[in-house]
Parts: sequence; structure tokens; C-alpha cells
Amino acid sequence: MMPTTIDSMTGINIKSPFFDTITLLDLFPTHQAPKKNRVALVYGANGSGKSTIAQGFREYAMSTTPKTVDLIPVVGTDIIKMSPGLKAEKFFVFDETYVSRNIKVQESGLGTIVLFGKQVELEKQLEELEKQIVQAQTDIDSKSESIQQYNSATNVVAPEYWKNLIIKKLQAAGGWAEMSGLRIKKNHIKTRVTEIEVDRLGKLRPRMDEATTRAKLDELLVVFDSTDASALPISSQIQTIGSPEKIVEAAKILLAKVPQKPTLTLREQELLQSMGIDVLSTARGFLSVRSHKICPTCLQPISEEHRVASLQQIENILNREVEEYRNELKKLILSEIQADFYQDYSVLDLELFGKLILQISSVNSAIGNHNKVVQAKISNPLSLAQYDTFTDLITAYKQLNDILVKLEDKRSSYNQIITNRQTTEKELLKLNDEIAHYTIDSEYQSLMSRRTAKETTEKELAKALQAKNGLLDERQLLDAQRKNLQIAVEQINESLSYIFYSDTRLQLYLGSDQMYHLKVNGKDVSPNKISCGERNALALSYFFTEIAKGTEFQKLYDDEMFLVIDDPVSSFDVENRVGILSFLRYKLNQVLTSCATTKILMMTHDVSVMFDLQKALAEISSNCAGIGKHSEYCSFQLLNKAVTLFRAESHNEYTRLMRCVYEYGCNPDFAAELTIGNTTRRVLEAFATFTFKEGVEKVSLNPRVLALIPDQNKRAYFQNSMYRLVLNTESHTKENVQGAPEMSFFSHLTTTEKQRTARDVLCFMYCVNPAHVLSHLPDARKELDDWMTNVK
Repeated sequence: MMPTTIDSMTGINIKSPFFDTITLLDLFPTHQAPKKNRVALVYGANGSGKSTIAQGFREYAMSTTPKTVDLIPVVGTDIIKMSPGLKAEKFFVFDETYVSRNIKVQESGLGTIVLFGKQVELEKQLEELEKQIVQAQTDIDSKSESIQQYNSATNVVAPEYWKNLIIKKLQAAGGWAEMSGLRIKKNHIKTRVTEIEVDRLGKLRPRMDEATTRAKLDELLVVFDSTDASALPISSQIQTIGSPEKIVEAAKILLAKVPQKPTLTLREQELLQSMGIDVLSTARGFLSVRSHKICPTCLQPISEEHRVASLQQIENILNREVEEYRNELKKLILSEIQADFYQDYSVLDLELFGKLILQISSVNSAIGNHNKVVQAKISNPLSLAQYDTFTDLITAYKQLNDILVKLEDKRSSYNQIITNRQTTEKELLKLNDEIAHYTIDSEYQSLMSRRTAKETTEKELAKALQAKNGLLDERQLLDAQRKNLQIAVEQINESLSYIFYSDTRLQLYLGSDQMYHLKVNGKDVSPNKISCGERNALALSYFFTEIAKGTEFQKLYDDEMFLVIDDPVSSFDVENRVGILSFLRYKLNQVLTSCATTKILMMTHDVSVMFDLQKALAEISSNCAGIGKHSEYCSFQLLNKAVTLFRAESHNEYTRLMRCVYEYGCNPDFAAELTIGNTTRRVLEAFATFTFKEGVEKVSLNPRVLALIPDQNKRAYFQNSMYRLVLNTESHTKENVQGAPEMSFFSHLTTTEKQRTARDVLCFMYCVNPAHVLSHLPDARKELDDWMTNVK
């Protein structure tokens, strides 16, 4: 069977901003069979790169892109390619990031709710949703305020404002309502203006421009007003009068013509000259009637001989050519136009009828001028005639016919009105509507714009309300999911009992709200009362429960896995140190004995924790060997971006120094008089740095450190004692006469004061972390307890 990545892995290649070049960390060196290195125990001071390694394994497990830390498992120096079927979820990392991401406490009334894992992520989503809901409500309030403005009839942005303005214009004197109701429909009241009418008029598409529409209405209204239901149509069609253009052309020719003069006797010439052609022509007609016996001019009887002689003379004068010429001229005579003939058409359009009468007069005047010239030529056909009035005559006829055409149109309209008054009324109403459209067009565009803005805002409000409801639904869903994420609370409570050696010291229970509540010693506790150590204990318990989720209890850790555990005992877990270390021993034994290929990387900044874990892993290694699942461990120190073997001897220096301080506290030795100050300083600095990440000057002032001292009087004593120690040291550094700054730590004190200070330093350490001090001074309990009785 092909070995897995975890089973094959002997180390890692790592590169990051901290590990600025690719660095090989050989964490699981090959061991002589059947032994197998499956645990790497790494000691490193703060800032040595432990957190970077943990982050690298997290990003590797989650296939994070892009990575901040490039970490690749290797076997020897060869990169391990992911084996088939291997799941990245088999890598589990416990560190500060895990704690912050997976454990959250929040207030619920007077108690505390504890959220785990996915619940924490859902809680963050819920918090973000709450912000979005608040923002959505702000948006809703803003849009609601805008809509209130749109609903105010006195506000210029409101559609109602513009609708009322339009209604007033339509109802004004002479406006649409009056024209429609009173003038056209002949009602007793104006037409009612409604919002429906406003929209109908505003959306009209007029057929003509405004000026033409108004003119058409006025024209049709005049005729409409001049008639009623009893009026009769005018049946006689108004015909145009034929233009005298042919007569004018003939007159030009005939008037310019002079017929040939006849050969006349002296007597005939005298007659023509004295009487003229017209008289002679009349006389011929008179004499040709034989019944005429008496001359109407001289009243003398007419003899037959005189009749015959006179007719003969007249015929000689009026020869056939002249007579025919005169007859042609007579045909050019035009009859005047009778104005009375058109009197019946005066009802059509009084103004146009007046123009007609004036134009008939102009035409008749032109006809008179024409006839006068022709008649003069008829009277004296042998004379020359000047004809220059033909242009005025033709123009007058044309202008008259133009008026007659218009009058005929009026007659047609008039007859149509008479025969179909209802249709005319509809046309008038339509024209009135179109004029109203022009009247209100500007205001109606403003109305439409305001309506659109209001509708848009209403839609946006509806959308915002829908969005808020969606957010509320999502919140309800997420809250339900958060409440439905059941965890193995029995296993976590069992782990907490193991850590605190009590079933009630720290306990979870599922409340009626389906959330996990926390009790301390059987009582609900508020979030601000939860210590960092208690929170870390919850996190560690959840971690070992989570990595086995979905697994049968009998096969809890049977699946292969790789655990990275960074600083499981933090600075503020001092009071629970023994319990946490015992719990780790218990869980690591379960994990390592359940699967022969599981591996663990443990990292700590605390030397004492390093020693305690070595003891625990030695026991676990023995148990694993007994069941044939060898699990040896290697101890390393992470220093200068490289791992080296952890030298217990070098780290026992801290124990040796603490022993020196203890022995001086018991019995001052003159040989140690000059060095005891520096020794005590180094012990206190090591303790403060590795246990609390604080300097000497701050460790006794840190409220969380002082909280570990249950006795209030002792707490005040150590706070004062440690602070005086720091102040005295600083005030005398300039007066250092030894020439060696490292020896100046309370070098100015007397032997008795030095002894008391040595005891105070050890008692302070013993008070806040008794297990730590006793692990280095196992035979000092009695003396330390005695010294503590003097601390007041």
C-alpha cells in the first residue's frame, strides 16, 4: 500500500516573509525500525517563527490562494506529492488563530453564550447582517421621507401639485371646461375636470399646430353657433364664373381691326357723317318694317319711294363686311354679375360674404370699362380703338372666383353641420381637447416627471423593504443554522472536567434558546468574568472534539491525522496548568495509540512546559510501544530560523539559578553576595517573559497576573514589593560603582534586604504559578509556605 503524505513526511520546506529563503525543518527524522518518530516537540522564544509554521500548515491544509506562507511536506529533501485520496482536512492546527476563529463568548441577559466553530463564522455573518439591516432601514427611512414629500400637494416635487395646477388652468374662464360644457355641449355647467381627463388631454397627439387648431375651432364654432337643430341646408351649389379670357383675346384682335370703307356717293357720305352708323343701322331696321308709316324723328309720313331710296343708301353705307364686324363686336359685350343672386349665402360667413359683394362690384366696374370700349367700336367700327383694361378684368374675375370657392366650402361645411350636427360637435370637442393639450403641455410634462420620480422611489422603497425582509429571512435562517449546529457537549464537558478536576467548575449546557450557555460552579457567568485561561480550556476541549467529528465513539481517532499544537499552555493558564497538561497527556495518548501513522507537532515558548511535555510523551511512547504502534518523539529548539536538538542541560540553567536564589533566601552566602542580585533578576525576567510575555517592570502591575493571587492583602503586598524593587534598581543604576551593570540589581541593599527580596521574588512566582516553581524546586514547598505566612 502506498504510504500517505503524513506517514512519509520527515520535515517541511518553508518560505515566508519571516523565513525569507526556503528553509528545511527536519522535524521527524527517520528512526531505526520498528521505532518511529511521530512527535516533534519544539521550544522557541516568542518571535522565533512558531506562529509562522502553524500558519503555513493551516494554509497548506486549506489550499489557501494566494499563500502568505509556502509550506511543503518533504521526505528527506524530496517534496511529497499529495497521495491519492488524501484529504487536506486531515491536517488540524490549534493556535491563537484557531481560538479566535472558533471560540466566541457573548452576553445573553446575565449569562454567557459560547459559540463554537461554524457558529462563530455564522455569528460574524449575523453581525454583518445586522449592519446591513440597519443600513437597509436607514435607506427605507430616507425613501419614506421622499415619498412623504411626493404626497404633499403643496410641495413642488409632488405630482398632486402639478395635477391641481393643470386642473385650475382647464377650469379657468374661457378654458377647456367652459368651452366644452357651455359653448359646445350647450350645458348649464362647465365640464368636470378629473385626473382621467388630465391624463387624456396631456397624452393627446394634435393633428395640427396650435395656431391652426385654434383658427379651425373659431371658424367651425362660428358656423356651429349660427345654426341650430331647426336650420335647413343650402342646396344650391355655388359655381365659379367662367373667366372672360377668350373674350379678352378676341377683343384685342377685333378692336385693333378696321373694316374696308365702302365707295359712297356725296349724299351717302353726308348721311354717314351726320347720322353715324348706329343711327343708320337703327333707321334701317325701322324702315325695313313696312307697317312703320310715320318717321319717329320728323313725324313726316314715309312714302314708299322714300323708304326704298333710303334703304338703298343705308345698305350702301352699311355693307356686309362692316355689318359682320359690328356683329362680332357685339359678341364681346359682357353682362354684369347680379349681387342679389348670392344673398342667400350670407349666413355662411358674413365677413366672407361682404368680401364677395365688394368683389362683384369690382368685377362689374371692370366689365363696364370693357363694354364701354367695345360699344364705342361698335358705334364707330371704322375708327381706331385703344383697349388696355383686359388685365384688370381677368384679375377681378380670378379674385371673385377665389371667394366663390371659399364660400362653397363654407356652404359644404354649413350643410354638413346642419345634416350632422352631432359629428360637428365631436369635431369641436376634439379641437378643444387639442387646444387644451397645448395649454397644459408644459405642466403635464412636469406632472409626468414627478410621477416617474415618485414611482421610482416607491419601487426603490419596495425593493428596499424586500431587501430588508430578505435580510431578516437570512438572519432568521442563519440564526436557525447557528442554533442547529449541535456539538458533542458531553465530550467537551468531560474534557473540561478533566482539566479542572471538577464536574461543575466550568460546564456547558444547552439552553431553551438552543444555544450553549456557560456555568461556573453551577451559576451563570457574564462574559467579562470569563478568564483567558478558561476560554483557552474551552478551545482546547473543542479542538479535540472537532477533529473527531462524524466518527464513532469506539473509533474516535482511528483516522490518520496531523496535529499542529502551538502554545497550548498560554501565559494566563497558570492556575490551570496541571489540568491542561494532564488533559494534553490524556488526549495525545488517545490520538497516538489509535492510529500508527498519526503525527503531532507541539510548539511552546515555555521551558517548563517543554520539560513537562517531554515527561508526558515519554510515558505515551512507552504505551504505544506496548501495543506495537511506536511513537517516539524528538525535542528541538527553534533558533535563528533553524531547528536544533533541544539541550536539556542548557535549559536546566534556569533551574540552577532558581536554586541559587532559593538557597540565598534560606541562608545568605557571602560568596554569592555580589552575584545574587543579577541571579535574581535573571530568574524574574525569565519567569516574566516566558510565562506572561512581560518585562520585570510590568509583570507585577498586570491586572491579569495579579488576579492569579487570590488573597487581596498578598496581592497588594507583591504589587508594592515588586514595584519598589524596580524603582530602587532604576534610581541607582547611575551610581553603579562596580563597573559591571549586570551586577547592579539591588546591589545597594543590605544582606537582610537582599535575603528578603530573594524570598519575595520566589514567593511572588510561587503565588501566581506554584506548579512552575515546584517543578524546579520540588523540595522547597515547606520553606515557601513558611515564607508566605510572613507576607502581609
